[in-house]
Amino acid sequence: MRAAVESLDARDRKLAFLLSKNCRTSYRNLGKLLGLSPDSVRYRLAKLEKQGVIRGYVVVPNSFALGKMITSVFVSFHNLPRESGSRIVELLNRQKEIVFAYKTQGAWDLVFQVEHKGMFELNKTLEEFRAVCGEEKIDQLFYQAHVGEYKFRQAPEAILGGQKVSEILSIRADASFAKDFLDAPPTELVEQAPAKMSEADGLVLNRLSDDARISLTELALKTGLSVDQVRYKIRRLVRQGIIQAFWAVLDLQKFGLHRFDLLVKLKNLDSKARARMKTYFLNHPKVVRAILTCGPYGLWVNLTCEDLSKCRETVEEFSERFHDYLLDADMLMVFEELKFRF
Repeated sequence: MRAAVESLDARDRKLAFLLSKNCRTSYRNLGKLLGLSPDSVRYRLAKLEKQGVIRGYVVVPNSFALGKMITSVFVSFHNLPRESGSRIVELLNRQKEIVFAYKTQGAWDLVFQVEHKGMFELNKTLEEFRAVCGEEKIDQLFYQAHVGEYKFRQAPEAILGGQKVSEILSIRADASFAKDFLDAPPTELVEQAPAKMSEADGLVLNRLSDDARISLTELALKTGLSVDQVRYKIRRLVRQGIIQAFWAVLDLQKFGLHRFDLLVKLKNLDSKARARMKTYFLNHPKVVRAILTCGPYGLWVNLTCEDLSKCRETVEEFSERFHDYLLDADMLMVFEELKFRF
């Protein structure tokens, strides 16, 4: 772990940060920001991929615009055998409805997120999950729907190793998409009618889901469309709010950082308190995601910290500031990501 952190110089960190904000940024634009030639950027990027610093590239869709709901599932097991664990990992990666999953230490052993079109579809996914696990091996399982987001990011500014974010947020979008995601505000999750999409729109979105950094030329070949048609459709999907972001998925442990989840049971949360919380999370450097849910845990916060003590300091700060609205809380440490693909 230490060797991986030490092998990343300032330019590697800057490159990873830029791609975590917008992985479709061109080699030419990345080179301008890094003071490198496009070929040098290609070399560095290939090295980061080989080292596992960059695990892949994903497109982040607006689930509600696609007519889907988002539900998070929390599971604890009882004496789960190793072979069952392997089957569970295989199921998680096979099920397209399950968009990310990770193992945790704390009150829960496994957390995964499901995108589905209704309760019947969700129940079908959970029934298959229970069948693979074995009902007798599940200690507890509960799920809760997402109803809003205060913040939604892929990586914290800490991966820059002390470099100033303001110095690298000057990039402009290139021809492959219509807006710059480097400093985009989080999308509020609201109930809405599904956006209208053509068959070709869906084909482009599906191919981007396989590899969000795919070139326009290769995307055109895989969809049977022209380069101009592909470029237009990506712009349209962004403009409609169907695509929210293009991310490089980073292994944060390679930067000496660790993921923690704070699950909070709320009480007496009025509109004024909600606004205060939103401002707090948007400006907190260790918070990468803050989600409002309909369930026992009304708030789910993803933190990235150097170690457990730093995480506890953050949690204590949050608890002190909003103690009037906190009923109870659980903290989880994420120790293995099993899937991250929207």
